[in-house]
Amino acid sequence: MLALLLGGAAGVHAAERVVPTLTFIERHTTYPVEATSLRELRRTLEQGMGSENRGSSNGLTRSRIEVAHTADAVEGRCRVHEIEIRVQVEITLPRWAGPGQPPAQWREAWEKSLAALRMHEQGHRDNAMAAAVALQERLAALPPADECKALGRTVMREFDRAMLRLALRDEAYDRLTQHGLKQGTVLRAPEPP
Repeated sequence: MLALLLGGAAGVHAAERVVPTLTFIERHTTYPVEATSLRELRRTLEQGMGSENRGSSNGLTRSRIEVAHTADAVEGRCRVHEIEIRVQVEITLPRWAGPGQPPAQWREAWEKSLAALRMHEQGHRDNAMAAAVALQERLAALPPADECKALGRTVMREFDRAMLRLALRDEAYDRLTQHGLKQGTVLRAPEPP
């Protein structure tokens, strides 16, 4: 698990800008893929992680971004006092759990395919991080509002926009890479005689 904290706390003076705190937590998990032959391994991978996890996907990156803030009335205007953005990313990849030791050419093909899948899922992780950093910048630039409820709505509107931009960016990334196929996620190795 990786945890990263970026940003800082706000000052107490009304003229100072708040720098939102950004906390990033990354977790990696695997699921077993059982196969006794390369053909069976391919077939199992084609079935993917199941319908609950986006159909035929072999890997999955789930990201969750949350934002919390506090605001104070200062000199008749409502200003953000503190903002915390929390990003949680979980990357799930297959783990070949076949019995015995597979032939070297299978292992090499598996490792190459898995490395490409890892790289593809890392792209989704990078998209989530970029969305959180962009949200951090937008929230840091928020001007004071006449009332704190209005400021709270503005924070949530920026959050919703960031989530929409993230979803669109991930969709475009998957179209560009054909869900990782163009990055080499296909398992290629000859069956032994």
